[in-house]
Amino acid sequence: MHRLNFLFSAALLAIVVYPLVALGAQPDRTVRLGIDPTRVVNRVDEKIYGHFLEHIYHSVNGGLWGEMVWDRSFEERTDTGGWSLENEQLVQRGTAENLRLTFGDPAWRDYEFTLEAKKTAGREGFLILFRAKDEKDFYWCNLGGWGNTRHGLERGRGGEGRWRPIGPSIDGAIQTGRWYRVKVRCEGKRFRAWLDDKLLIDFTDDDRGHPAGKVGVGTWRTQARFRNLKVTSLDGKMLYEGLPEVTSRNTSRRWKAYGPGSIQLVTEQPLNSNYSQRIVARDEETGLRQQPFCLRKGETYHGSLYARGRAPDGLVVRFRDGREVIMEKRLPAPTDQWKPYPFEFACP
Repeated sequence: MHRLNFLFSAALLAIVVYPLVALGAQPDRTVRLGIDPTRVVNRVDEKIYGHFLEHIYHSVNGGLWGEMVWDRSFEERTDTGGWSLENEQLVQRGTAENLRLTFGDPAWRDYEFTLEAKKTAGREGFLILFRAKDEKDFYWCNLGGWGNTRHGLERGRGGEGRWRPIGPSIDGAIQTGRWYRVKVRCEGKRFRAWLDDKLLIDFTDDDRGHPAGKVGVGTWRTQARFRNLKVTSLDGKMLYEGLPEVTSRNTSRRWKAYGPGSIQLVTEQPLNSNYSQRIVARDEETGLRQQPFCLRKGETYHGSLYARGRAPDGLVVRFRDGREVIMEKRLPAPTDQWKPYPFEFACP
């Protein structure tokens, strides 16, 4: 028998005493129950592991319930955040705090960063990063921050702990479902920010400010979309236009990504749910994996997957124990339409 991992279950033996209630009026009386642990009336058969069977939390997983794959339609999302590209938009569906994506040239100094942003759900607005050197050294324009009550600038500096507000802030909120035009201009130590062509912030920093850095976007307990991202020098030269490359691994909770390619959880034309997993492999194999599975010698396992897209060399489904390949099936190349691809394994 090959086991890719071990499954353990714990049995709980419980003694439950229920009061017996008779209909009609009864006089008050005291009832005493005595338990003698030294007296054995009957033995529990060794083939009985428990009297209680409940499907909640998969207590019959791999037994009466023969389904072996968890989260077949990628519905069990995590909220830790993963950036994806959909319909010419940069998308963040996570609802965790402080989810950022920076891009561009770290040597950029004076420039304008323009984009459109839309909040799709969540508690706050969005973060527009500029002159970002790394996770600790950056500026961001916090639009709809502080519980979606204010707009303001914040600066992070290594060695100073958490980032902090700088300059004035104004009251304001970001509405859900509406596209906003955003512009941030860096000119020496002076920073200005516009929302829907209205100047919100005009602030000149001190000598401890950052002289150069990338741009970026971020969210805080909020889902959002971004599009039409551009960076231009102050004399009008285009420095950047388009969408940043997204290589983060964004999978549903039960699945893990492997390989150097891109794997994204997307909503674009799913088959039978709200999500599908997009896999983009380049020079090396890239895919999804899940564990553990318990495979029994001599048994036959039937499965299928739905796929669409371009993979001229076809698809591969395999079981591995560490680096050892136990069973493998090659499937035909997919087409542009969703199709089922059945497979069968006979466990050696």
